[in-house]
Amino acid sequence: MKSYTIDENGIKLFEKRQVSTAFTGKAQEGLMQIEDNSWWFKYRAFFIKTIAEKYLDKSKRLYDIGGGNGYTSSKMMRNGWMTSLIEPTYEACLNARSRGLDEVICGEVTQETGEDACFEQAMLLDVLEHIENDKEFLMLIRKKLKINGRLLITVPAFEKLWSSEDDAAGHFRRYTIESLSKVAKQAGFKIITINYFFGFLYMPIKVVRHYGEKIGLLKPYEKRSEYERKRVNQSQFRERKGIVDFVLKKLEKHELRKIISGKKLRRGSSIILVLERR
Repeated sequence: MKSYTIDENGIKLFEKRQVSTAFTGKAQEGLMQIEDNSWWFKYRAFFIKTIAEKYLDKSKRLYDIGGGNGYTSSKMMRNGWMTSLIEPTYEACLNARSRGLDEVICGEVTQETGEDACFEQAMLLDVLEHIENDKEFLMLIRKKLKINGRLLITVPAFEKLWSSEDDAAGHFRRYTIESLSKVAKQAGFKIITINYFFGFLYMPIKVVRHYGEKIGLLKPYEKRSEYERKRVNQSQFRERKGIVDFVLKKLEKHELRKIISGKKLRRGSSIILVLERR
């Protein structure tokens, strides 16, 4: 990657640096605290690392595009991956640097930032649902990948799970395997693997978030006070203990074993996809 300067914090800056995202300023600080104490982020990072070890190349640099505070990138770095973060929110870039990432680039990936075929491999972790024209964006990322370069993607699954949490996060959509496969192929990619994950969360999210809001048991996000939002986030993401932690670990191991062996899950709250530029 070229087209940048380096500031006093060691962060590489594209000319077009700050853009509007769903998580800016103080929101990144709050999100970082959730990440550090969350079983959900912990399992997600381990899951992504495991899938990456099967389908990506550990000897090549891996770019985490829109990687926020660098939680997953830093976990992968500690497991021997050469990870670089590209993130438009400067506060998130500072947080990523504090987590030890050596290459943090602040800015968007656009036609003007960096030359074509500059990535050997990349990740879009819960980014694509924030992009209004997802096909156009995937076509751009494809241009930035080298021939045979691979792209690992995660997105939220099923419109049936839509709640005010999606609105607050700035989501344009949730996907199914069919809809995500379609847009990936239209963008010119070859699909290497695709599957649902967080299968054990499908029904809890549907009951608690989706139906809970519909029948009034749970306030929509925009009607919650700051205290209520914090309390809901803590209840959803906090580290589990005792029997709950034991059950979650069993479910996680069972799911990961099935996916690694090639079995397809019928549903989940998220989708993982690995693509290749041919």
